[in-house]
Amino acid sequence: MSRNLRIFIILALIVVIGGVAAAFLLFSGEEDDGGETPTQDPNAVVEPADEEDPEPGQPTLTPFPTQELTTAVILVQTVNRGQEITLDAIELRAWPLDSLPFDAVPIGEQLNDDGEVTGVVELADYAGRIARTDLYPEQPLINAYLAPSREDLAAQGSDIATIIPDGEVAIAIPVDRLTSVAYALRPGDRVDLSVALLYVDIDEEFQSKLPNAENIVSYTEGGFTIGPDLAGRFEQRQQVFPDLVDPRQSFTVNFTVIEKPREEPRPRLVTQRTVQDAQVLWVGNFPRLGQDIFDPTPTQVQLSVEEQQANQQQQPEDTQQTVEVTTSRPDLVTISVTPQEALVLQWFIEAGTPLNFLLRSASDNSRIITDAVTLEYIMETYEITVPPTRDYSIEPAIREIRSVTIGNLAPITTTAGITVEAQGNANNEGN
Repeated sequence: MSRNLRIFIILALIVVIGGVAAAFLLFSGEEDDGGETPTQDPNAVVEPADEEDPEPGQPTLTPFPTQELTTAVILVQTVNRGQEITLDAIELRAWPLDSLPFDAVPIGEQLNDDGEVTGVVELADYAGRIARTDLYPEQPLINAYLAPSREDLAAQGSDIATIIPDGEVAIAIPVDRLTSVAYALRPGDRVDLSVALLYVDIDEEFQSKLPNAENIVSYTEGGFTIGPDLAGRFEQRQQVFPDLVDPRQSFTVNFTVIEKPREEPRPRLVTQRTVQDAQVLWVGNFPRLGQDIFDPTPTQVQLSVEEQQANQQQQPEDTQQTVEVTTSRPDLVTISVTPQEALVLQWFIEAGTPLNFLLRSASDNSRIITDAVTLEYIMETYEITVPPTRDYSIEPAIREIRSVTIGNLAPITTTAGITVEAQGNANNEGN
């Protein structure tokens, strides 16, 4: 070890030892100052520390500012859009003036610019107003949330337009029991739509289904003659016949035949998913004008069992009639899609092509590319083979496959005094 290094180490040790000694003397002097550590009187009032110079280790105490309060109308119950506001849904409370919305409904004495009382607004004055939007408890009531009547609410536009996502449009799709997932669809569901198409061959020039009708044209010196319609095509055939004189010999005959189909050309079926992740806005027809779609009040009035029995007892037995109640299922579903998707769906509707609704999981909003399904796709994907011909079969012959027939819903008939459960949409009525 060099001499300079030893000198440096010795100096460093001296500095460390001196620092430790100074620190010991400093802390021991603070503890001995005043002899004993003073004890705090538990009944003494502790003054808050100065905000600019708080005691070390203690939080800064800031006094609460003084707030000016006023009286406001506060919601205490949830009120859905289109519902009437009742006295049970609102009450008067003290509210900070600085945080009160500028459009809050007035309450109490109303003054003009000169300070004169022009009238008194009470809490009951707001009962019967119609909510323009969903209202929730603990929020002040403001004028923008209220409409005097349902007709005034309707003047602001249709209710359904308020829940259509930006950039999308609403379109109604005709449905039946099969295409509507057995009438399981409800507003708020997410759906895909699939379509089935039948393809046929057509003449590109005539734009008509093939095969075309053909006629034989015969040319003569005086012109030409058009023969009868030929329902088929000419084909060359060759047939071998045995010699009647010598059966060991045979001869071949070439001849022409007209081949024609036994049935109409069979169309080719293909299915594919089209629109994905569309939102169901409504099922069935919308209510009549003046009825809000978000109003939970029932729109269909039905007599109770007691009322039906009373009406029956008031009529003579010979005048009692069987009451026939016909309930219908919804035949329209309104969904929200992009404008381009709406044009695609309109094309299918105008073409008379049924659109199948595919109900999605409530938590699934994915979009997956699917393959179009044809007979060839099914044969290859599921390895279905064409059965070979055999020299035997079964009896009776299997000439067709049993099909499932979905019939229409029959009307529900009942006699007076028997309750009938509604099976359709209560709002499925024309406007």
